[in-house]
Amino acid sequence: MEGIGVAVLVILAVVVGIGIWLFSMSLDKGRITEYIEQRGGRIVSISWAPFGKGWFGEKEERIYEVVYYDQAGSQHFATCKTSLWTGVYWTEDRVTHGKSNWYDALSPKNEPGKPLIGQIPKEAGEDPAEELRRLREENARLRQQVSGQAGSEGVRAADKCPACGAVISPDAARCPDCQITLR
Repeated sequence: MEGIGVAVLVILAVVVGIGIWLFSMSLDKGRITEYIEQRGGRIVSISWAPFGKGWFGEKEERIYEVVYYDQAGSQHFATCKTSLWTGVYWTEDRVTHGKSNWYDALSPKNEPGKPLIGQIPKEAGEDPAEELRRLREENARLRQQVSGQAGSEGVRAADKCPACGAVISPDAARCPDCQITLR
C-alpha cells in the first residue's frame, strides 16, 4: 500500500506542475496581448518557442513567437521573453510586410469566436482556363526554341490564333482555346 501512496503523490505532483505551467502560459499570453493592444496593435498568434532567440541561459522567462499587426497595419513577426516579474521584453521584431489593402475592412478589435484570420479575404488565384492558355503558349514557345524555329522575336504572328491570340502549332486545324477553324 505504501508504494501506491507514493505513486499517487508523484502523479499528483506532476499534474499540479503541469497545471501551474499552463496557467503561467495563459498569463503570459494575456500579458503579451495587453502590451500589443495598448499600443494600438492586434494579435494574430502567440506560440511558445522554448528555443527561440535568447533562450540560452534563461531560467525564469518563457519565450514566445508573436505575429501581430501594429497600429499602422504593418504585420510583424517577433520573439519576446516574458514572466510575471519582468513584463514583456522583445528580443527580435521584424516587419514582414506593410499595410495590406484589406486591413481597414477588419473589425476594430479581436472578438471572441471571430478570429482575425477568418476576416482576412482569400487571395484570388489565377483562373484555371487562363493558366492553361498561358501554359500552352509557353509550351509552344519553348518547343519552337528547342527545334530552332524561333528567332529572337519569339513566337511569330502566323503561329497565333487570329481570333484570340493563343499560340497554335503549325499543323493545328483548330485553336486550342477558342476552337475556331484555322484551315
